[in-house]
Amino acid sequence: MNKKTYLILFVIGVLASISFSTIHYYVINAGQVTTEIQKKTGFKEIDTDILFAQARDAYYAGKIIKAEELYQAINLKESNNLTALKNIYFINKELGNLKESITSLEKIVNLSDDKKWNYRLGLSYFQVGNYEQAADILNKLASEYQEVFSEKELAIINYYLGLISVKNKDLELAKDFFEKGINVSPKTTINYVELAGIHKEKGQYHDAITMYKKALRYDYSLSYIYPELAELYEQLSEVSNSYYYWKRSLSTNNKPTLASDKIDKLEEIHPELIELEKEEKNRTRTSINWSIVEPITDTADIPLIRVGLIEKAENITFQAGTNFKVFNNDQAVFNGQAKKEYTLKHKNDKFEIYSDGEILSNFKTDKLLLKLSDDHYTFDLYDISFGKGYFWAGNEDRQYRGELEILSKDNDLLTVINNINLEEYLLSVVPAEMPASWPMEALKAQAIAARSYALVHLGRHSRQGYDLCATVHCAAYNGVKSENTRTTEAVLTTKGEVINYNNQIVDAVFSSNSGGYSESSADVWGNSLPYLKGANNMMEENYSFPLEPYQLEEWLIDNPSSFSGVAKYIGSNVYRWVKYMPVDYFKERYNLTELINIIPEGRSIGGSIQSILIIGDNDKEIRVKKDSIRGSFGGLKSNRFFIDKIYDENGVITAVLFFGGGWGHNVGMDQTAAAGMAEQSYSYENILKHFYKNTKVIKKY
Repeated sequence: MNKKTYLILFVIGVLASISFSTIHYYVINAGQVTTEIQKKTGFKEIDTDILFAQARDAYYAGKIIKAEELYQAINLKESNNLTALKNIYFINKELGNLKESITSLEKIVNLSDDKKWNYRLGLSYFQVGNYEQAADILNKLASEYQEVFSEKELAIINYYLGLISVKNKDLELAKDFFEKGINVSPKTTINYVELAGIHKEKGQYHDAITMYKKALRYDYSLSYIYPELAELYEQLSEVSNSYYYWKRSLSTNNKPTLASDKIDKLEEIHPELIELEKEEKNRTRTSINWSIVEPITDTADIPLIRVGLIEKAENITFQAGTNFKVFNNDQAVFNGQAKKEYTLKHKNDKFEIYSDGEILSNFKTDKLLLKLSDDHYTFDLYDISFGKGYFWAGNEDRQYRGELEILSKDNDLLTVINNINLEEYLLSVVPAEMPASWPMEALKAQAIAARSYALVHLGRHSRQGYDLCATVHCAAYNGVKSENTRTTEAVLTTKGEVINYNNQIVDAVFSSNSGGYSESSADVWGNSLPYLKGANNMMEENYSFPLEPYQLEEWLIDNPSSFSGVAKYIGSNVYRWVKYMPVDYFKERYNLTELINIIPEGRSIGGSIQSILIIGDNDKEIRVKKDSIRGSFGGLKSNRFFIDKIYDENGVITAVLFFGGGWGHNVGMDQTAAAGMAEQSYSYENILKHFYKNTKVIKKY
C-alpha cells in the first residue's frame, strides 16, 4: 500500500473507534470533539473527494455524528468549504444542535449571494428564540426578494412571520401574515391551520371551522384536524356535526379514547343520532343504483382467486341485484329473491338467514356459498369498512361481481370472501389504483403490474381462509363501483400479460408517487430483488443520487421537473408536501410528558428515512423503523422527508413540520411517473422496463 492508502485506513480506523454514550453529549461537545479528531488523523493528506464520499456514505448509513465530523474535517482542510458548511448546517439541524447549525449558516450567508440561505438563517433564528433577528431577515426577504423564492417558500416565510407575531401577542398582525401565506400559495396548508387557531382563540368558531376545512380540502391526510372540528362544533352546540367528526376521529385513530367516550355520551344523550344514521342508510338501500356488468366469458386458464372482504363480523347484511341461491356443500339449500334485504348469522353450529327480522331458514355448517342466477348482476354488501387507522378510513355499501363465500370462524364471527376470476378482479383494482382518465399506456402498465403482483401473492392470507385482502396491504379492491370503460380496455387488451424476470413472474410492487426517485427493495424492506434496484424518475440530468445531505432539503422544498411531478397527474400536496403536527400528538401516542427531540437516522439512496429516534423526558428513547414510520406520525404520505422543529422561548418543542415528497413506499412502479412517461410516448413495455430492471412482458395465459 502507498502512504495515502495507509492514511485513509488510519482515518477510518480512528473514526470507527470513537463512540458517544448519547446524542445529548454530542450536542454539547460536538465542536470540541471534532477539532481533536482532526488534529489526530492527518486528514489534510486525504483527497477531499474521498472525504466527501465517506461523509455522505456515513450519513446515509445512519452514522450521523461520524458524517458531521468528516464534513468538519473537510471544512478545516479547505477553510470554509461551502458544500461542507451546508452539510454541517443540515446535519446539526437534524440533530437539534441549532447553535452549531446557525454558526455554519452565518458563514454560508457571508460566503454566498444565494438569498435562500438567508431564508434558512431566518428560520433557524426563530427556532432558537431570536425572534427579532428572524423577523428582520424574513421581512426583508418577503419585501425585497420575492422573485427569488417559490410560492411555497414565500408561504413558509409568511408562516414564520405569523408565528413571530403570535409570540409577540399581536394576533392581528399574525392573521395578516397567515392570510398572505394563503394568498401566495393556497395549497400550502400550514397557514390555514395557524389561522384556524387564531380564530378559535378569539371564539370565532365558524371561521376556525372554515380554515380547518380548507386545509383538509387541499390535504385530506391532515386527519388530526377531525378532533379539532368535533370540539368546535361542540362549542357551537351542533350535535350532528360534532358526532360526525368524532366518528371520523375514531376511524382515523386520532384521539381514539377521547373520541370513543364522546361518541358514547352523544349517543346516550341524543339517541336520535343513531336513528338518523339508520334512516339515511335505509333511504340509500331502498333505492340502490344497481350495476349491470359484462362478465368475462372466455375464462380458460384465468386463475380464480378468493378476496377477503370482511372479517370478524357478527352478522352480514346484503341484497342481490337478481335472484340467487345459497349452497351448502354443493347442495342448494335456499332461494333468495332479487332486491330483498337478508341477514346471515351463525349460532350453535348453524347459519341462520333472516329477512325483516324473521328467521327464514338455518343450516348446520360452517361455510355457505352464494351464487347469482345471472352474472350480469351483483351482490350489494352493507357496511364495508376500509382504510381503518389511515386518513382515508370510512364505511360504505359496495357491490361485487362473482360469488360470495361466508365462513364461520372463532366465536361465530363471520368472514366474507369474494370468489372471482383474476381478470374481473383487475377490472376493479386497476381504476382503484390509477385514475381511468390517465394515458392508456400507463393504464396498461398498471394492469400488467397488478396482474403480476396478484399472481405472486396468491395465498398471502391463507391463514385467514383467502388469497388476497381488499385493502392496500394487497391492492385496493372496491368492487364494481371502481370499474371504468378505459381501465377495462387496458385490462382486456393485456389479458394474461405479466412481467417476467429469469422465467419467473416478478413481485411487481407499485406506489402512487415516488417524489422523483423509486427506491430499491433492499433499501426499503431489506430484501434485495434484482429487478427492484431503484429508478431515477427526474427529467433533469443534474440529479445524481444519493444527494449530498443538504441537497435533500433543497430537493424536497423545491418543485423540480420529473415524471413524478407532471402537474396534470398530481393532486395538491402529493409530489411535494408540508405537514404540521402538534407536539401533543407525539406526547399522547408515545406517552411522553415532553418531546425533547426527534431525529432521522439513516436514509436510502433516494432519501427515504430508515429510522426515527424519538427522545422524551427522562431520557426515554423510542425508535420507529421503515414501514412503521408513515403510520406512526399521523399518516405521512411517505418516508422521504426532512423535519423542522418549532420551539418556544424556553427551547421546548411545540410542533413539528414535515417537508416531504411522494406518496407510498416508493418501491417499484411510480404510478404518477408512469403517466408522465406515457405522455412522453413511452410504451407500456418501456415504462415497465424502467421500473423493473432487466424484465420483459410475456403472455402467461
